[in-house]
Amino acid sequence: MPPAPQLPKAVLLLPTGGGGESGVKQRGMDLSLDVTAVDASAHLLAAGAVAEMPASLVLVALGPSNTGACPSLCHAITEVLGGTITADSTPNVGSIFTATIATGDIEGVATIDYFDEAATPAELTATQALPSLKGRVLLADDGYDNRELIGYYLRAAGAEVTTAENGSVAVECALDADHPFDVILMDMQMPVMDGLNHPIEAIEHLREIIDGLPDFAEMHLVHRDLGDALRKAGRPGEAVEAYRRSLRSYPNDADVHNNLALALRESGDVRGAIEQFRRALSLDQDAFEAHYNLGDTLAYQGDPAGAATHFGKAVSLKPDDVNSLYRFGELLLRLGRDHEAVQALSRAAALAPDWPLPHNALAWTLATGSKIDPESAAMAVAHARRACELTRRENFSLLDTLAAAYAASGDYEQATSTAEQALALARNAEADAAAMNIAARLEQYRGQQRYQRPRPGQDGAGP
Repeated sequence: MPPAPQLPKAVLLLPTGGGGESGVKQRGMDLSLDVTAVDASAHLLAAGAVAEMPASLVLVALGPSNTGACPSLCHAITEVLGGTITADSTPNVGSIFTATIATGDIEGVATIDYFDEAATPAELTATQALPSLKGRVLLADDGYDNRELIGYYLRAAGAEVTTAENGSVAVECALDADHPFDVILMDMQMPVMDGLNHPIEAIEHLREIIDGLPDFAEMHLVHRDLGDALRKAGRPGEAVEAYRRSLRSYPNDADVHNNLALALRESGDVRGAIEQFRRALSLDQDAFEAHYNLGDTLAYQGDPAGAATHFGKAVSLKPDDVNSLYRFGELLLRLGRDHEAVQALSRAAALAPDWPLPHNALAWTLATGSKIDPESAAMAVAHARRACELTRRENFSLLDTLAAAYAASGDYEQATSTAEQALALARNAEADAAAMNIAARLEQYRGQQRYQRPRPGQDGAGP
């Protein structure tokens, strides 16, 4: 066992809950700590007393709701100190973790055995310099320790706190309150009802709460959040109305215009979506999401030039965004701007080496252009091989690109055999149009001719 680091000047030994023993035993020069269930006061002690103590190490035991993290925490602590840890578990009862640490001489080292000896709420409030809060807070969390800890600090800062153990209770509290809560803090995943597993039910309750709220300065944010929830729940038509209500209160929010545009597009109103994307950009010309989404919509509408303009702006705003680079490169390829396409796709492939699509698009751009040189052909083969490796040679489109790359390098034997594999896969997938194109290219390879893609605007220009 390596030499244990010197023990700090103070050691925090947390009490256990439910009448359990503290489990602290001294055996010669070793210190053993049995870690059992700890009540909420111990958690508050751990949070507050650390700042008060001149200690470089504090041992903290986790309560029953956090037993999954307890072994990792205890193991990490004892390993750092060169100690050992054992566990004694009883089903449906709990676990006792015994950590043994070689402390060396502990004469004169202060220990704190009970909460009231460590710090009082007044001392904690003074030393933590908590902000001053005024207002009513509803705190919903299924973890008892979380509710106690967060509630303690909110109350210490001056807030009036009501707690709820699940989403259903939180809704009842919100609906039954004589006065609206100023803030509602909710855990994402909770039993009975939460926003993750029960979105529709949660949305209906949220609407009921909103309808009972008086107008206030941030009301547009409430409607915005409702719109977001409705979109995620697959109800874009209702989301549109929520976003419009938000914009009636605050019409210059670029993010809400962008989200409204997405909801309109999902509802089938593409023209309205384009109008709202443009409105968002008029408010914030550097809105990355709006540029990306407008580019995506214009590409879908058959306007590659307009789409490329907005994807190019998105790339300038976030040069390392792989999706933007890939989409930009694809559009440049379709526009016949091969040199720029190679730059964008090379960057995307470098940033996402395990994503096959940038490799494939780059290989197609290099292999099927009007001019080819040995270096470009070799690059095309390398990237096409990588794309096929990543998909276990099971994608006929990527194998089609690899065949074109082999042909560009002059290896027509490999080009022919690879195209035959691609053709078989396409036929098995009943992809008739793709199979017809692959078959036509296969005949070219058999005749010792490489494939050159058509000019921009003609069928077959892209991979």
